[in-house]
Amino acid sequence: MSKAFTPRMIAGLRPFVRTRARQLAERLAAVAECEFVEDFANPLPLAVLSEMLGVPPEDHGVFHTWTTDIGLVFSLALGGDVVTRVESALVGLDEYIAALMARKKAAPAGDLISALVAAHQDDPLISTEHLRNLIVTMVFAAHDTTRHQLANAMVAFAEHPAQWRLLGSRPELADRAVDEVMRWLPSSPTIYRFAAQDFEYQGLSITEGTFLTMCVTAAQRDPRVFRDGATFDITVAREAPLLQFGAGPHHCLGVALAKAELAEALPALAARLAAPAFAGPFTWRPPVGIHGPNTLPLRFGPA
Repeated sequence: MSKAFTPRMIAGLRPFVRTRARQLAERLAAVAECEFVEDFANPLPLAVLSEMLGVPPEDHGVFHTWTTDIGLVFSLALGGDVVTRVESALVGLDEYIAALMARKKAAPAGDLISALVAAHQDDPLISTEHLRNLIVTMVFAAHDTTRHQLANAMVAFAEHPAQWRLLGSRPELADRAVDEVMRWLPSSPTIYRFAAQDFEYQGLSITEGTFLTMCVTAAQRDPRVFRDGATFDITVAREAPLLQFGAGPHHCLGVALAKAELAEALPALAARLAAPAFAGPFTWRPPVGIHGPNTLPLRFGPA
C-alpha cells in the first residue's frame, strides 16, 4: 500500500502547493497584521491534505476541526475538555473516512484514498478497519505537524530576519531552509523509544524495555554532531540526519510531503513579504508531542 504514496505523487502535488502558497502569501501582503496560524499555517496543509485525499471543499471546515483536535492526544494530561475533544474528533473522523472510502470504492478518482482502496482490494491481509486507521493516522500527521512546523519556521525567521532576506533573494536555498527550520525548531521536539537492551549512558544504567523520552531540539543543536549547531543558518548543509522522523522501516511516511510543502511555502512568503516580526504575545502548545504556537500574530511588509 505504501506504493500509493510515491515521489511521483508528491511531485504532482507541488504545483498545487505552490499556487496555494502564493495565493495565501498575497492575502498576507494585503493586511498590516495577520494571525499566521489561521491565515497560512492552517489552510495550506489542510488544502494540500484535502487535495491529496480527495476531500471535497465543502467538508474542509469540519475536517479542520477534527484534525486539529486529534493533535491534542499528546496533551491528555492537561485535563479540562481535552479528552472529550480528542474522542469526538476520532469518532467523527473515523466515520467520515469510512464513508469517504465507500464513495471512492464506488467511484474511484485520482486521489490517495482511491489508490489505497484499490490496493486494499488486492491485499486480503489488510482489513478495512486497518486501512481506515491508517488513513486517520495519516490525516492527523499530515496536518497538525506541518501546521506547527510552518508556524515554528516563522518564529525562527522572526528571530533571524537576515536569514529571511537571504531566502528571499536566493530561493534555491529553500530545501536547506526547510531542513534548518526543522532542525532548529522541530514541531516534534521529543521522540519516544524503548531500550532494546541494557546499557549505560554517562553513569546512568538503562535496563532493557525502559521507556525513554529524548529531547530532539537539544540534540539537533549539539555542536559535537552539527557543525555550528547553536547557529541558525540556512546556507549550511548539515550532514547529520534529523531525528524526529525516525529511521529504517519506521521512517516517517509523510516527511517528503511535509518538506515539499515547506519548500514551496517558505520561498513564496520570502519573495513576497519582508521579514516577519511579532505583532503581539503568543502562547505555545505543551513541549510534549506536537509543539508550536497556539496563535502567532505577525507583521509583514512588501519585499
